[in-house]
Parts: sequence; C-alpha cells; structure tokens
Amino acid sequence: MPENMPVERTTVLFFLCGCILFWGISWAQPPARVPGANWQQYVSPEEAGFSSKKLEQARTYYKRIDSAALLVVYRGVVLVAWGDDQRRYRCHSVRKSFMSALYGIYVEKGAIDTGKTLKQLGIDDKPPLSEKEKQARVMDLLKTRSGVYHRAAGETASMKRMRPKRGSHTPNTFWYYNNWDFNTLCTIFLQETGEDFFQAFKKWFAAPLQMEDFRLADTYYHYERQHSIHPAYFFKMSARDMARFGLLFLLKGMWNGKQLIPEKWVTESTRKHSATGWQRGDYGYMWWVSRNPRFKKLGMFSAYGVGGQRIHVLPGADMVFVHRVDTYTRKRVKDPQINRLLTMILDARVSKPKGSPSLVPLPDRKTRIQTIQPGSRVLNRYVHHYRLDSGFRAFITKQGRNLWIYFPEIGRFHLLPVSRTHFIMEDFECPVYFKLDKAGNPTAISIHFSKKNVETGHPQPANPL
Repeated sequence: MPENMPVERTTVLFFLCGCILFWGISWAQPPARVPGANWQQYVSPEEAGFSSKKLEQARTYYKRIDSAALLVVYRGVVLVAWGDDQRRYRCHSVRKSFMSALYGIYVEKGAIDTGKTLKQLGIDDKPPLSEKEKQARVMDLLKTRSGVYHRAAGETASMKRMRPKRGSHTPNTFWYYNNWDFNTLCTIFLQETGEDFFQAFKKWFAAPLQMEDFRLADTYYHYERQHSIHPAYFFKMSARDMARFGLLFLLKGMWNGKQLIPEKWVTESTRKHSATGWQRGDYGYMWWVSRNPRFKKLGMFSAYGVGGQRIHVLPGADMVFVHRVDTYTRKRVKDPQINRLLTMILDARVSKPKGSPSLVPLPDRKTRIQTIQPGSRVLNRYVHHYRLDSGFRAFITKQGRNLWIYFPEIGRFHLLPVSRTHFIMEDFECPVYFKLDKAGNPTAISIHFSKKNVETGHPQPANPL
C-alpha cells in the first residue's frame, strides 16, 4: 500500500474487499453431495424446487408403462424413488459404459495403449481375423468403428441381421453397434492389465462408491464359443447402485474428493465421436450422446440397455435418471415412453431449491422372504446339472451354506430356501420346487418362471461346473 494513501480510503478498500469475498462465498456453488452408506432423499419435492403435484402426474404415467423402478437424483440427493430400486435387474448393454469407465483408469495408468492394433496385441478369433481386420486399434473398438464384423457372443437378432459383411469396411471408417468390439475389449483388458474385469469394477467403483447391492456373484462371463472366443460380460445391478455410477460421471469422475476416473476421459468418452443415424443419439466411447434438442441442451449422455435399462446423466440439470425394466419377464419400455417420463420430471421443477433442504434416509422397501436354513447334507443333494424341458441348462452349486442356480442364458441367482423342497430365485422372484425320492434325493426340478410358464427338468449324471 502506498505510504501517502489516506486512512479513510484504506478502510473503505478493505471493507469492499471483505464484501466481495463474502458475496463470492455466498454465491459459490455448494460442494458436490454424494451418498454415504445410504442415499439421502428430500423430505418433499418442494425442498428441491420441484412440484409434488407435477411429479405425481409423472408417477401416474410411470405406472401406465412397464417400468420396474425409477430413481432420479438431483444435486446428489434422491428426488424420485419409485418401484423396487433395490432389486437386481439385468443391465444388458449398460455394461458397455462400465467397461469404458474402467478403460479410462487403466489408459491413464499406462497399462492399456489405445493406439495399438489388434495385431500388435496378438488378438485373434475363431474363425481367424484377416490382416486388414487386425489393423483395428483399441480406440477403434472403443468407438465401435473396428471394421471387424465377426460373429459375437450376446448378439440380438437385429444385430445379426444388420451386421455388415466381413471386410466391407476398413478400420475407423464406419460406425456399427458391434458386440464383437465390446466383447473383445474385455479380452484386451484382461490381457493388458492382468486383472479380472469384475474384480477391477468392484475395486474402482463398487467399493469406493459404496454400492449397497453389488455382489460379484451377480456378474459372469458369457461365452458362445461356436461364434467367438471373446466373452460378453454381464451384470445384475440395482437402480440405486446404477445411480451411484451415473452420479460419478455427473461429477466428472470425482467422488469424495478423489478422482476415480480422469476428468479428461469422462469428457472425451461422453462426447460425440460418431454420427449413428439412430434416433437415440450419437456415440462416444461406449456412451450414447443425445440429439434430442432439449436433452442435448442439458448435455445429456446415456448408458443404454435393451428393454428400457437407462442411466441418463444430465449435467445441465444436475440430474441422474435411472430407469429399470424387468426383462426377466420379457417386459419392454420404449424410448419415446422413457423420454416422455424424463420430460415430465424435468418439467416438474418450478423454483430454486432451498439452500439447506431437509433430508431423510432413503427408506428400505425391499420385501423380505421368510426363509429357513436346511442342513448342509440336504443342500448338497441338490447340487446337479439339470436339463430343462426347453433344452435350457440349469447348474446348481453350493457356496458356504447357500445354493445358487446358474443359467448360461440369463445368469446366476441365489436360491432362498422357503422349505426343504421350495426355494425362491432371488431377483428373478420365481419359485423353484424339487421333487424327491424316498431317500431324499432330487428326481425332478420345476421352475415357475411365470404362471403360464413352468419349466421342468431332471438331474444329469455329471455337473460340468
């Protein structure tokens, strides 16, 4: 300060600086809120600046479509929780955005070089790839622009129908929603990092994000070796755990002061890299980027799964929108219906949120099944490979004091014992009955997938698991 500055001017200057500092603090954005062991929920929508009446209209529409659960997070707090947000439904292709996120971590670590070609990595398939196909880079697979149109595990009928002919496009010249690219990225991940993909997901996401329902038992590799040597990687996950993953991306990879995913990767992976021609949007690195004018204005990017599985992240609205559908029972909700529901939620905002909103813990609404605990000898008798009427296979295994049933087509489920011969397939929520002979050994199994569909089967001589 100059020596000849009057004391009065000095006092005024300090006063103005103090006011500016105070105003800056007052108008600064509050620190990002993330859930701890449990989610917090607004006491009422009005605490967040939303209309209860408008949200009730949205809920009326939600009940008209085949939605199983909806969880909407606004400013890190649950605004809407409808349906069974704790039940683990199949994620389907949402899995691909999980893979993209893990790639961001290991690319930053230098474990994976996205510029390397399949040939440099020694990646091939059966039947083998051509020399031209082997020139595809890891980055081309992340953008699903590899030009490798090999058969793949987990393809739908429409994917098979739309798959271009082998050799019809060179790498990085054509976008096609290609399960071969998505699956082969898993093989590359395992090879280059030396880590199991699901274990890595647990380490980097499920554990630090404190996912409440995640279990490694709900993940599995799905092989169709008659088509390809590269497996699909499937998840079951609850809406409230998927919302944590979406919130991590809303916060640009930061969680509780720790940068889990490089911010640059979050930005790059969720921006447009390919025009798709699909109504749902354009494509990043295994994320969809919205072209809908309103959603685009809010910067929306999304993880999509067949049937209506969605994680919509809307940075411009400070919102994560998670939608689930029970595809176990073959239900489907279409994009226009989900978009209408999201629009109704956005339109329900009528004012600014309160500075210090009143919050309560998100209630536990899971229905508890009354179970018993059969003895270990009883459970051991059920461990078999069963062939069902439809030709499907069911493998029953025992882990500790629990039985698990695995279907190569739909995944693994915990069997909850209701009686000695009656079990419930957890998450699928259907009954399983065993018929026993006089010695107590199973002679048949019946699985009530629905009231109209009962599968029966018998133990096979050997269990290949």
